[in-house]
Amino acid sequence: MKQGRNSICSCGSGKKFKRCHGQFKRNEVLNPYPRPLPPEIISQIKERYSKQFMHKEKYGDVKEIISVEFNGQRVVATGNKLSYSPEWKVFPDFLNHFFPNELGSEWGRRQLILQDDDQNPVIHWRSSMIQSQINSRRNKDGLIGSCDGGANAWTRLAYDLYLIRQNSELKKKILSRLRDNVSFQGARFEVAVAAMMLASGYELTFSSESGPGKHPEFFAKNKMNGITLAVEAKSKHRNGVMGFSGSPKEVTSDFSGIRKLLMDALNKDTKEPLLVFIELNLPFPLVVSDEANKIAKELKLMWNAVQEKEWLNGFPAIGVFFYNDCSPWYLNKELPEGKSPIWGLSFKAANSRHIFESESLLVRIGQGCLQRSNIPMEFPGQS
Repeated sequence: MKQGRNSICSCGSGKKFKRCHGQFKRNEVLNPYPRPLPPEIISQIKERYSKQFMHKEKYGDVKEIISVEFNGQRVVATGNKLSYSPEWKVFPDFLNHFFPNELGSEWGRRQLILQDDDQNPVIHWRSSMIQSQINSRRNKDGLIGSCDGGANAWTRLAYDLYLIRQNSELKKKILSRLRDNVSFQGARFEVAVAAMMLASGYELTFSSESGPGKHPEFFAKNKMNGITLAVEAKSKHRNGVMGFSGSPKEVTSDFSGIRKLLMDALNKDTKEPLLVFIELNLPFPLVVSDEANKIAKELKLMWNAVQEKEWLNGFPAIGVFFYNDCSPWYLNKELPEGKSPIWGLSFKAANSRHIFESESLLVRIGQGCLQRSNIPMEFPGQS
């Protein structure tokens, strides 16, 4: 018979069992499995750790996809929601359900009856993806891939929203801003930055924008060292792209307006160390060239110039990340072969008022940007 911890110890000492033979010794190590683990269990544990490591290396510090097959259905858990369908053969199939469902089916139906110029950019991206799939051949497994810019823009935004829903909290306000043509581009970039920070190992708290003062897009807390950053994101508007009227212009290295976006972000002047993200919205992919070197030089000079300005409380930022994704420029067109549509440049602050080593942080966020762009093609267990 098991002895209660508050009963008198059976040894006759007169003490309670928990104070006598029932107490744990300070240095005692409890081993629920006293014998050596069988080799097959050790092998399975090693395999599991190996898969976790490979997942983190490829996709960043985000949760793995939670999915099983059951009774002919593919079941996927996202946050506190369960979705299922027999039609989802690969993970992007699920994203093509998840994204419209988050935006709302009724909103989607209303969009489809509007004139093209009045439709939200995501409707154009989805149409571009569907058309590219129609024009593409299936592979040996019966699956269709696409190098269409609109398809890439659609899938990337869908995956970014999935990462937020799975690893943080997807606010209704973000979805509302995505539905609105005017606020769409800014909201889309905020979602992209949130996904980058999640992949880089941060926990997010979105600003309520209540109370006095200027508020950043969100706060990001490093899961390793506990340091909290204020994050601000700004995106450059250009004609004919992402819902803005006019025809897309031939742009080379047009930085008009970028300095203003940078100053607007820096004027948030937050108590926490400020990290700024600026989307350039240029139409070309990553290419090592004289033009790319010119861009890097001009952005560096711009960053140095804003730091030299007289700041009342000292320079508020610890660094800046200039980001570009040319996919929206290639609507109904294939992206340049063999070139990454996503690229970025980061610069640390030379004279921030915050005592902070930002160089390694910016390197890690650069890695997170690339890891977040690795959209899974398969569900766990598929090969």
